[in-house]
Amino acid sequence: MNQVSCVVEKTASYQVNQLLTSLLQENKLLREKLEKAYTNSNFGCYNRAGAEVRGNEFLQHNRRRAASGQLVMVCCDVIGMGKRNNDVGEEAVNKAIATALAEIRQWRGVEFISQLNSGDEFVFVVDKVDVEGIVPRMDAVFRCHGFEGIYGAVVRITGCYITSANNGMDEVYKQKNKAVCRWKDQLILYKNRSEIMLRIGDVVINLNAIAYVDLEANSNSVTKDNEKGVRIYLLSNGSTSNLASLFFQGDDAHRLQKYFLKVGELCGYMEQGE
Repeated sequence: MNQVSCVVEKTASYQVNQLLTSLLQENKLLREKLEKAYTNSNFGCYNRAGAEVRGNEFLQHNRRRAASGQLVMVCCDVIGMGKRNNDVGEEAVNKAIATALAEIRQWRGVEFISQLNSGDEFVFVVDKVDVEGIVPRMDAVFRCHGFEGIYGAVVRITGCYITSANNGMDEVYKQKNKAVCRWKDQLILYKNRSEIMLRIGDVVINLNAIAYVDLEANSNSVTKDNEKGVRIYLLSNGSTSNLASLFFQGDDAHRLQKYFLKVGELCGYMEQGE
């Protein structure tokens, strides 16, 4: 081989190596961008797109265990996430969610975490040996970080990741609907033409007849050493003079507080100083 041929061969080999190095670096960057696109950076878990791709990849790699029933899913819906956003702000809520998920990720048997259809729905693939009591444990973690808890369901993995997760969320929604029905059994709004009637236990009140509501009223308007509750002041013939009132305690008072606070929230009510 002459000197010119040797130089040409070395040059070509160098160029090929440079090209391969460049392609490897570009491939690495693309993988990093793709992984970033699959991840919810606020929560530190896979998002919906990541769940579809990475979730199915995970199940394929673990199909032997999944087929034998050793892998199951825990699907959950965080209760009160919207209210927490209003109370403390989205940034604080994101941090609380991320911390809760990080704690759960450290548990034995928790192998994969993702969001599902909305910001408050999460799915965990769990080794069956650690499933016993896991939903109450997750509920306790979220409560520790300021939420009302979770609605959760444990389901078998059948088919693809997203199908199994949505099946699990169907079970979660059933729990939520039952909770709503229990609420409606005690506190019901009736719409009749322009009037809206509110039922509390055996009492039905026309909302148009309410002058104002004291959510932290005393059972006795004279002395303060008595039980707290909710007092509803009623208009008399459309007038604010000589207002009659109804006083509610216990569970009825708690339901009324939740109802009127939610009404205030929907109407944009903010306490002074906020």
